[in-house]
Amino acid sequence: MAHFKRDPGPIISGAVLVDKPQGPTSFNVIRSLRKTFGQREIGHLGTLDPMATGLLAVLLGKATKLADYLVGDRKSYRAVFLLGLKTSTFDATGAVEDGAEWEGALGLFQSEGLAASLPPALLASFPDEEKARAALDSFMGEREQRPPNFSAIKVGGVRSYDRARRGEDFLLPKRRATLFESELEIYRPPFLALRVTVSSGYYIRSLAQELGEALGLAGGVALSLRRLSVGDFKVEDALSPTATKEEFLARLIAPRALLPRIPEITLPAEDLARITKGLAVAADALVLPGPGQFPRPERIALGEPGRALPQGVVKIVDDAGVLVALAEVGYRQSGGPDARLTSPGGKDALSPARPFLRPKRVFAENALG
Repeated sequence: MAHFKRDPGPIISGAVLVDKPQGPTSFNVIRSLRKTFGQREIGHLGTLDPMATGLLAVLLGKATKLADYLVGDRKSYRAVFLLGLKTSTFDATGAVEDGAEWEGALGLFQSEGLAASLPPALLASFPDEEKARAALDSFMGEREQRPPNFSAIKVGGVRSYDRARRGEDFLLPKRRATLFESELEIYRPPFLALRVTVSSGYYIRSLAQELGEALGLAGGVALSLRRLSVGDFKVEDALSPTATKEEFLARLIAPRALLPRIPEITLPAEDLARITKGLAVAADALVLPGPGQFPRPERIALGEPGRALPQGVVKIVDDAGVLVALAEVGYRQSGGPDARLTSPGGKDALSPARPFLRPKRVFAENALG
């Protein structure tokens, strides 16, 4: 049963950027936006923990079909770690499991921030900044990372955090994840502030725990975490989740603009009609380029003399510049169960290594601007 009143108008498609405050879950924000827009067709491009703040990129309407092409974008964060403490959640909300002598630093951070200091005797053996930087650098690049048990990962259809809350004893399998960039901004033991750019699926909380262990400590916890960007989207352009529908619409990002690095293709009317029906079309007049031939987005008319068809995925737009579909560019040898492509002239498109466009996502009924 819907818990919002559906707007009788057309479904809104596009993206809005939300600056999530500390406290609510990402789903809480989505539920609120469904009421704001009066539609259920809303999803986000990556969960933020309740304790985290910052950018939540939200897709609306038929733009949710683009999620698969956006969820893998790099994400950047600013975080503050408390090193020396280990909790069940790898953040300040969990039960202390080790390093209880550092638990008092939690209150110092909350009341005084990184300017807080602890008794010199407690800090005497704490690693110096040079060692902290070296330890952080050791995590650069792609590596295996174990997600925290208190996470939204599903195992056997059950959320990991539900199992953890029931007190089950388990470890999630490690996953490949990448730390692309890191910058240690402030090091004031036992606190460390940093900025990082990471791949999708990377857990900053796990980095806090692993960094503490690498320094010979019990672990580390994320005291604060703020997402600054997702791909090309910046938190500076985001609105509060309590913004009005009109305020969000004033900053609505059109679906066509969500994939700026994917080249655009225009098609003759006959081919456009086939694509909107989910049918592949031949690309007789074009040849496939080598890798890297199209480093920037371009709008290419199908059949334009001397132009090559980009490999991979392309956006298909109509003459008005409206996004109609995403299509996969490929070629095939003659034969095969679905190798017959009929060109607009009615000729059999079957021939060795002929390029073609196969629709991957179609927005036929209401093309997206």
